Amino acid sequence: MENIGSLQLAWANGYKGNRAKYITQDVICFKCGDTIKFVGEDGKESMFVPPSGESMGPLTVHSVNKVFAYSENNIKPRIFCFQYPSFTKFATLTDGAQLEYLALTFSSSVYLVSLSGVPDYQMIIWRYTDQMKLCVQDMTQMTPNCLSFNPGNWRQLATGTAKELTVWNVEQNNTQFLVKKQCHFHRLPEKNFVGKFKFPPEKGRSARDEPASKSSSRQARVNFQLPISAISGLTGDNLEKFEDYKDELDRLVPVSMSWLTSGDLLVGCTGGQLIKVDVETDSLTVLSLVNTMPELDPVVEEENKDAAGETRESQDMPNKQDGIAEKIGGKRESQDTGMLKKRHGTAEKVGGRQRSQDTSRKRDSMTEKMGGRQGSQDTSRRRDSITEKIFGRRESGDMPNKRDSLTGEEDHVQDKKQRDDNKSIKEHDEKQPKDSEGQAVVIEAKKEGGDRILPGSLNCMALHQRGLFVAGIDGVLRVLKIIKDQFIVVDHQDIGVPVTSLCFNPSHHMLCIGSKKGSIHLLKPESISTVKLLFDVHYGNFLTACGLAGSSEYCVTVRESGKVQVWKSDTGNLICSLSIGVKACSLATSPLAHLAVVGSETGYAYIIDLNTLDKPRVVYSIHLHRAPIRCIAFNEIGQYFFTGSNDGFVFVVDGRPSKKFEPLGYVNCEGDIKGLSTFMKDGETRVVVSSDISDSPSPKSPANKLTSFKLPADLLNGLTSKHRSLKCDFRDDVINQLSFNFSDPVYGIVLTDNDTVYCLCSVTRMLLKFHISQELRKKEKNKDPFLTASEQATGHQLYGGCISMSLHHKWLASGGGDGQLIIRPLQSLNDRLIAFAHNYWRGGVFNFSFSPDSQLIFTSGFDGTLCCFKWNYTASGHLKGRIAADAAAALLMRLNSDQMREDDMLMKMKVWDQPEKEPATDKEQETADVEKEIDDAIENDLIYTPSPPTPPEDATWEEIKRNEAHLEEEKQFADEKLKLRIEIRNMRRQLQKMMRENEEVPAIEKLPNHEFDLDVDEQKRLHEQCEIEVQKLREEKEYQNIAKMYLTEVMRKECWDEMMVKGRGILSFNTGLEVYNYPLKERTKLELRELEVIQTQRRIEIAELQARKEIADVINNIPTDSATPEDEHVETEDVKLRLLREKTALMGSLGFEVGGESDLFYSQFELASKEQKYNQVVLLQDVIYRIRVKFNKNFDEVFIKKEQEIQKIKEKNKRVRKILEDLNLPNDTVYEPELGPVERPEMLLTTADDEVKVEKYLTPEQRQKMEVDRKKEEERKLKERGDNWRERGLDQMMGGVLEIKREDELKKDIPIPAFMQEKKEAEWTEEERNIAEEYLLKVKTLEEERDKFRKHLDLELKKTQTAILEGTQAFDEVLYQLFIKKVKAESVIYQEELKILRLRYSMLTEEEFTNYEKELQEKLDAVKQSLQQASSAHGKAKSDLDAYRNEYDIHVADDKVHERMFRREFQGLSNPLIDQLFKHYKKRPRGQKAKIFDSPAYGPTSSNPYFDRPPTAKRNEDERYARKAAMAELNHEKNIPEGVDNQTWERLCAYRLEKMEKEWQVKQEALTLAEMQAFVHKRQDDEEKLRAEIEEILETINKLRDWHRVFSTDLEVQLLLKQGQVEVDPGSFIPNYKMALLIHREVVEDLNKKIRQLGERKIASMVESKDFRKGIIVLEWEHKRMKMEMEDLKNRMRDIINMKVTREIQVFLAADDFDALRNQEIITLEQTIAMQERHHERRIKEKKKALKLVKKSVHQMLEKNNHLETELDKLNLSVSERRHIYEINPEKLNELDREQRYKEIVQRRKLIDLAKAQAQEIAMLRTELERLRMRTFPALVSLDH
Repeated sequence: MENIGSLQLAWANGYKGNRAKYITQDVICFKCGDTIKFVGEDGKESMFVPPSGESMGPLTVHSVNKVFAYSENNIKPRIFCFQYPSFTKFATLTDGAQLEYLALTFSSSVYLVSLSGVPDYQMIIWRYTDQMKLCVQDMTQMTPNCLSFNPGNWRQLATGTAKELTVWNVEQNNTQFLVKKQCHFHRLPEKNFVGKFKFPPEKGRSARDEPASKSSSRQARVNFQLPISAISGLTGDNLEKFEDYKDELDRLVPVSMSWLTSGDLLVGCTGGQLIKVDVETDSLTVLSLVNTMPELDPVVEEENKDAAGETRESQDMPNKQDGIAEKIGGKRESQDTGMLKKRHGTAEKVGGRQRSQDTSRKRDSMTEKMGGRQGSQDTSRRRDSITEKIFGRRESGDMPNKRDSLTGEEDHVQDKKQRDDNKSIKEHDEKQPKDSEGQAVVIEAKKEGGDRILPGSLNCMALHQRGLFVAGIDGVLRVLKIIKDQFIVVDHQDIGVPVTSLCFNPSHHMLCIGSKKGSIHLLKPESISTVKLLFDVHYGNFLTACGLAGSSEYCVTVRESGKVQVWKSDTGNLICSLSIGVKACSLATSPLAHLAVVGSETGYAYIIDLNTLDKPRVVYSIHLHRAPIRCIAFNEIGQYFFTGSNDGFVFVVDGRPSKKFEPLGYVNCEGDIKGLSTFMKDGETRVVVSSDISDSPSPKSPANKLTSFKLPADLLNGLTSKHRSLKCDFRDDVINQLSFNFSDPVYGIVLTDNDTVYCLCSVTRMLLKFHISQELRKKEKNKDPFLTASEQATGHQLYGGCISMSLHHKWLASGGGDGQLIIRPLQSLNDRLIAFAHNYWRGGVFNFSFSPDSQLIFTSGFDGTLCCFKWNYTASGHLKGRIAADAAAALLMRLNSDQMREDDMLMKMKVWDQPEKEPATDKEQETADVEKEIDDAIENDLIYTPSPPTPPEDATWEEIKRNEAHLEEEKQFADEKLKLRIEIRNMRRQLQKMMRENEEVPAIEKLPNHEFDLDVDEQKRLHEQCEIEVQKLREEKEYQNIAKMYLTEVMRKECWDEMMVKGRGILSFNTGLEVYNYPLKERTKLELRELEVIQTQRRIEIAELQARKEIADVINNIPTDSATPEDEHVETEDVKLRLLREKTALMGSLGFEVGGESDLFYSQFELASKEQKYNQVVLLQDVIYRIRVKFNKNFDEVFIKKEQEIQKIKEKNKRVRKILEDLNLPNDTVYEPELGPVERPEMLLTTADDEVKVEKYLTPEQRQKMEVDRKKEEERKLKERGDNWRERGLDQMMGGVLEIKREDELKKDIPIPAFMQEKKEAEWTEEERNIAEEYLLKVKTLEEERDKFRKHLDLELKKTQTAILEGTQAFDEVLYQLFIKKVKAESVIYQEELKILRLRYSMLTEEEFTNYEKELQEKLDAVKQSLQQASSAHGKAKSDLDAYRNEYDIHVADDKVHERMFRREFQGLSNPLIDQLFKHYKKRPRGQKAKIFDSPAYGPTSSNPYFDRPPTAKRNEDERYARKAAMAELNHEKNIPEGVDNQTWERLCAYRLEKMEKEWQVKQEALTLAEMQAFVHKRQDDEEKLRAEIEEILETINKLRDWHRVFSTDLEVQLLLKQGQVEVDPGSFIPNYKMALLIHREVVEDLNKKIRQLGERKIASMVESKDFRKGIIVLEWEHKRMKMEMEDLKNRMRDIINMKVTREIQVFLAADDFDALRNQEIITLEQTIAMQERHHERRIKEKKKALKLVKKSVHQMLEKNNHLETELDKLNLSVSERRHIYEINPEKLNELDREQRYKEIVQRRKLIDLAKAQAQEIAMLRTELERLRMRTFPALVSLDH
């Protein structure tokens, strides 16, 4: 195909919300697939196609330099830099990544930063102008969310990932660059945090160095706190991963960035939080949202105003250059300018942070003292201003339109960040409104809810002088004002779509807003209420693109959302759009008419009229499928179109509007239909369908089945005769339907001439060619044959793809997942022409199609773009292109008349309206109603006739036809159905009669109900269905049982089979005591071997220690004991006991008492090494094992005793039962002990039949087998009972018993003589009387014997029961003793385990010490290596500095020599003239320095917050222009002095220019030298810091070793002491032994002995003193007692004298019989009470009579009152009249009132005087009464003693 030509990308369209940036003042660029589109604010578009043709990676834009750069997606990708608008490539950056770039971004000058991905993860800073790689920094292996340069200082840049945030600083030493972390936050605050968050807490200290809490140390004697890394044993990345894994907090995730003018960094997070990072103080603050503007401090406002004034002065006045010496010495100072701007007359902060000059200087001085840290942005500005004034080597500007992060971030990286955004985004289906000319109109956006910050609303940020503009997925643009640690929403505007990109143009007069909904909006920051729509191409992937009605002028596309769009084919302009309202799946255009058919997910096919392109409309809709319509295809002339879905139907629809798009029928195809293709020849339309017949098909799965059929030319003639039924399914003989299978699954399908099919193989990825024929189908009679490829050709590199054929059937095209579009001729399939259409990283090509004339190819990809390729023919290819165009023209001419007719019919069709759906009926209710009607008909013995079925509201065409066929059948067979229903009713009557008769017959003759079920097939079906369900349930239960059996087996193996001693218990008989043994596993050979080795080692150590002692005794001449047996010292029992107690106390346990004795233990005071502790642990574990074994032996003995005791009880119970039986007593009270699951746990492993409460399920085979076994057993028993000679002989010879027992004889009654029952006693004879007496005597004797035997049995029963009780009590006592042993063994085991735990903790702590020391050593080695590198860097920088200083000195000397050589240069002139020329030589242009800053980069009206900091390139350019202009003015002829000719003047100008160039060079070198000195100082500071860190690490290591040594020697000993031997205050909970001492017992005993002696002596002396003092105290007590008695007597006498003698007392004293007197008074009072009661009753009667009279008078008064009320009304009326008359004369009224008031006052005064006189009289009478009363009291004289 290459001889024909090549494919050239004509245009591409599609926007998914990726970063849109301004590249000029009014041009926006963004990625569109693998192209870059440039759109002007006026709507003009241009496109850049990569020359390499490969897919594109991240894109970034430099709006100042008008440069854009992108990377390629390839192995070892490159970065290409192009100039706009010439599109000339001027730089290619290589060796920056191995596989991919994640992000690119420009600084404001000539620097570019790139972030690479897998596997290197590096950040590289480039100088793209000379393609130089400046520095490389390794990064964490995480995808970056944001990347940003500081616009005010290009040396600062920030990166953010999902977990961390880092600010980097770039340092420079002439040509050497170095990037270092300035502040790093590897863990951000949690989402609900607000306020200042500083991490790490100490400078230079990471989280891994944080010490563990004291609770983790667990020992108070370890004061050295170890870090977490030492405790966990993890270091480096493993520790960080562990900390991240352990961190369960939901933390902030950075997503956007913006730099403030103050140098602070603002970071937006996914949750809507706003972070401010102060890079100077290394602090992070989560800003809080406030509703009102906080008031500023007046001092701060005044400082801001001063700073603003200084800013204006600095712009108007030239800056003065400091001295070179000060620059070299590093003393660089300049005025600091404030960032306060005024808008609308109000002073506002631009960046949210202002600093005064003094504050900045103080801060900078502190920074320099701390080591030259370059955290201050203002310090950087002062330092860089010197460089910029001379030659611009130190750039401090940044890209003005750089706001937030990751300008060049790739789309798929952006999708990773925002993969959840679609959940919270509203659908935005319709475009913004446009005017009549198609231009975007201004819309008024809503302002609702903008004062809240929602999650995702800070995904985009951009800084402006007005404030910080933010937006996100909520579609609201907000303007924020930052004030200290708070921010406020000052304005907001609802954009209406989710925002994914924000960017200002260079002058910040226009804001570009990009949305993932496919639109870009523009607005002016000063007035955000009006939003202008730049374009809206809608969102969603393009499904396909098709040409329109035989013309290549337009193409039609449809998106997943159902948006149908028409595009101009030559320019790619959007002509019109139309939404069908539902999601679309497929599209096809008719070659016969200007219409398109869209298949939807709901199964509808929508017909769209495209005759009027500016007003497309939906004219018809057909519901064909219940599933999404995946495939639509027209035949060549547009007569039919075919639809396919996963329901297995292919519908044939008349594609002509004149036929109203009538469906003609359908074809059944097996499986999920994947593709359709048609070919027309001789009037017949051949169709092939590919489908997937697998069990679980998916939309992306390949096809494995091929179905072909053909529609005859006369299909419409007698259409109904070609249907198989009224359902309109075509007959196989009419359409000649064939089915085939593919050997390998395939993608796509194309049918050509001669029944040739082309597909793409999903396995080999080759292009396959097949031939289908009837003969191939006949070979396989009963099954579908497999197709074999007749030819193969090279396909695509990745799976998936699609395939299509040109209209003239000469070119075959295919597109695949590799993004390639391959064109090949049918004659030579291997002759390929390849074009890169879409990015294979995103999935490659989704679909494509040829234009009707085959001159254009439209492709749609998974990247959401629509591309149009056009032919670039060669000289020989024009002919073939003309052939394709002629074929299309011929078809168009052939269909011209039909097309005009069909278009007219289409235009006459009305707009189709979606019918309103009726509310869905309840299907369950309908079913219930039908069942109720059937039941009513059966109950009433009626004939039920079902109502005709009605299709649902949204029925498909096939369902409607099926319903019509059903109705037709109902009409045709109505009579036959009625007859059948009548017969069924008669049969039902007969059957009911038989069932009633069956109920009346006997039970043995009854038939089961299922015998009357006539529907045997239904009964069988139900039975089979039930069996299937039962089988499923049985299998499920079997699987569950298998799982449980497996689990049981595992548990049994681990917990039972592997146990040497099984765990069991013993229960007491009478008490609730339970004792369990110790389950033990058999020790492995490795454990036994290790124990043996340690025991042998310990024995050797003991023997070696004993030998050393003996050798030491010999060396020291210590005589050995050679005592004879007579002189041998025999230790007393007390001494032995004391030694045993000492040994027990020091060993810390009582193991020797329970079988845990051992002489191999180390002393607790000797456990210093880790090996000794480990050996001690093994020996202690052996002791625990031996203790448990010994206890288990005792346990087994007791268990055997219990078994024996149970056996004895069972033997005795036999006798007890016999006695109870003889005594005719119940056997329920017999005590039957048994061993239960506690004592025999193996019983739990088996399930007894009585434990299963449900009936066991038996299969029919098992039931049959059981029945056979039962019958055999019955037959055997019958045979045995038939003739048993043993039993017969025993019965005949001995009465059925072998031994005669006494109790059996006593049970026999004496037979009564017959005459005693037959005759009366009077009729007895003498002999009969004797016999009767003898009978009675025998009976009496038998009764006596029976009583004796009964008493004997009672006694025996009591003895037996007592023996059983005593036996059980004795066993319970034995079990109690075993329990005591168990408790003692448990305490000993706990003691030993406590020692083991202490030893293990000690070993663990030593291991932590070792780990920490190892970590410190590794850190020391790393720091030493860093120190070595820093020393070498310092040395190299110092040598470079010396070399450069030498070069600088040479240039300075050369400059001075140049000045000295002036007179030699002009030595031919006179001295006065030379002096005059020398003055001109020294003259310099004025205002040169000021010119650098007088022209801002963006103009004086720019809204850029960094307008006073233009980029360095702009400054250098202004400087050159200013210098040239100034020199031209100096060199002007008007400045020529007199006497100087032009030639001499030109020589002077040239010589002066040379001098100025040298001076300029010297100044540049001076700045470079100063910068190099600063770099050397920093390297020196770094070296000193590393040395200090090394010293700190060494000090920590030494301290750690000291603490390790102290810990190893400061042993923790476990002692076993009695309570009296511990004399430490127990405290509140646990005794504190930190300050306790362990001393020998004898010391305490001796001291106590002396204390007792001294105490006894003291007590004796105290007793003697006490006895003497006792006598004195007794006398004193006696004296006090007598005084108190005397005082009591005096008080008593005084009381008697002063006591008042009442009348009662006088009566008592005067009466002889006071009791009789009291009784008489009582009688008198009783009589008085009785009389009063009678009087009271009489008074009550009188009161009742009076009450009746009062009631009567009340009634009369009421009547009078009523009469008076009527009179009162009349009187009130008359009184009112009289009052009215009276008030007419007020003077008379006043005189009368005065007289009346006077009379009242006089009367009141008289009454008051009368009351006073009466009060005085009453007081006098009361006094007289008291005097008379006192006369009755006796007069007693008070005696004083």
